[in-house]
Amino acid sequence: MWRGGLSGPPGRVGLSLVRERPRTAACGGRRRSDADRLTVDRHPGRTGPGAILALLDADDADHARAVSVARAMASERRPGFITNYVEAEAQALLVRKLGRTIARQWLLAGGLPVIPVLAAEEQKARDILARHPDKDWTLCDAISFALMDTRRVRRAFTFDHHFRQYGRIQVLGLD
Repeated sequence: MWRGGLSGPPGRVGLSLVRERPRTAACGGRRRSDADRLTVDRHPGRTGPGAILALLDADDADHARAVSVARAMASERRPGFITNYVEAEAQALLVRKLGRTIARQWLLAGGLPVIPVLAAEEQKARDILARHPDKDWTLCDAISFALMDTRRVRRAFTFDHHFRQYGRIQVLGLD
C-alpha cells in the first residue's frame, strides 16, 4: 500500500510516495546500507541512496528518523540534490529493496536535481581513497567527500558512519 509523502514544495525533499508493506518476520531484520547519506547545507545538499530508501520505505528501520530530518530540511528551505553517481546507486538499491516498478517511478519522477560530478572531483576522490587505505570507503563515498569539500557543503544528514570518519562534515542523523 502507498501513502502520500512529506508536505512542502515539490523537489525540496524528493519524496512523494511512501511504501507501506504488511509487517512480517522477514521484514523486521533488514539492516541499513552503508550507502546511506543525505546532505544539506545553506548550499544545496546531497542526497544519498540509503536515505532515499529510508524515506520511501515505511518499513525501513530509519524511516521515522529520515522523515523527521527531511521535514526539518524542508522547513529550513535547504534544497537538496543528488550526484549522477548517487542516482545510479540509488536506483540500483531501490530495484533490490523495493522492486523495479518503484525504482523506475523514483528515477523518472526527478524529485531532486542531478548534479554531474566534475572530473576534478573524481580525481580528488581517488586521491582521498589513496590517502586513507585503512578505510572501507567506496568510490561513491569519496566522491561525496570531494564534492562536498569543493562545493563547500559542510553538513550532512546520513546514516553512514563513513561521513563521521572523514571528519570534515557535521553529520546529522547519527546523533
